[in-house]
Amino acid sequence: MFEFYRRMCIAFHQLGSKNNILEAAGTAIDIITELNGEHGVVFINMAPRCEENNNGVDFVYFWHKKTLIISVNEPVIFGMFYRFKIKSNTVRLINCNEKRFEKTQFRSMRVIPIILKEILHGKYEGSLCEIIREYPESCIWFIDNFGNCKLTSDPEPFHDYFARSLHLKDQMISINGELIDYYLHLADVPKGETGCILGSSGSNVRHGLELVLGHGSLPISTT
Repeated sequence: MFEFYRRMCIAFHQLGSKNNILEAAGTAIDIITELNGEHGVVFINMAPRCEENNNGVDFVYFWHKKTLIISVNEPVIFGMFYRFKIKSNTVRLINCNEKRFEKTQFRSMRVIPIILKEILHGKYEGSLCEIIREYPESCIWFIDNFGNCKLTSDPEPFHDYFARSLHLKDQMISINGELIDYYLHLADVPKGETGCILGSSGSNVRHGLELVLGHGSLPISTT
């Protein structure tokens, strides 16, 4: 099982810039969850370049209850939002190419604060925007200081099991075709063994999975 962990970590380090997008999405989901739908603003700026717009992909915004979320229009981010039940049904485009912004070099510093203020005061409404969602396969989106690996895996297939897990033992779940032992608590994972637990990240509706090492720390670097 440790070899499976090693392969997953190598894949994590090989993701490059895509890993940064996954980490931004996962972190944003945690922040949105902690806000619990109350007043707040979450801004996600990865500024990936694209052929259609050399200044970076478009910014869009939507409301999650009372929380305003402004993000680059990145399919992986919105795929992660959907997977972890962060609803984004009505998404609107932020037009950073308005004449008043034509001499602005840095959108996140000069444009977004102005638009943000206008949105909050009801003075700005962007056009409706079509969202494309990309769902990453089970991979690591973040390795914490303890070496625990937060996974993009969709936990939906395991929810019935989690609900009954107090009454079950020695269960296994499949991640990328590999059967991994699932444990209710981190402390239950045998020393030196790789296991899977329900992690601390994700939304209130749907928590994510973590790949862990019992009574130890998985190495952050596997090269």
